[in-house]
Amino acid sequence: APLKQRERVAEVVGYQTFESGDLALLDLSDLTEPTPPLNIATETPSTGDPITAIGFPGNVFDMVDATTLHASNNKGSVSSKQTRNGTPFIGIDAAVSGGMSGGPTVRETEHGEFEVIGVNSFGNVDSESANFVTDTEKLVSFLKTHNVELSLAAVPEPSWTEAAWLKWAG
Repeated sequence: APLKQRERVAEVVGYQTFESGDLALLDLSDLTEPTPPLNIATETPSTGDPITAIGFPGNVFDMVDATTLHASNNKGSVSSKQTRNGTPFIGIDAAVSGGMSGGPTVRETEHGEFEVIGVNSFGNVDSESANFVTDTEKLVSFLKTHNVELSLAAVPEPSWTEAAWLKWAG
């Protein structure tokens, strides 16, 4: 379907200004099918953790057929933890360009699932490798404040051997 037919009307349920964390919660009430939730990380990632920034870069609309545009998945890693005017952000080195703001940045868990560590927020216009996403704890707090039921990555029960080791080591 052409892009115009895929547009949706969204109600802003809650938001944080850029200075407070750069988040928005939208309600898409006209969806015909439920959308699966993304798992949310329970802790802030460490520097060096591999991540993938996901979004629709605005600079490709003139280069490809916009009616069949697919999200970009740009791999990188957590490069730092920073603050801007006292608000925490996570630095990433994955390429994030204009238009990808609001998309999720995810990491793969040791169990092969993906979890959102933050939301693409801002970057350096001179370098696509100096970008920032909202802080994980800030995201979790924002979602809980708006009564969003969080979907957390499933952690399998430890095997007997792992459980015995944990008991012995603990």
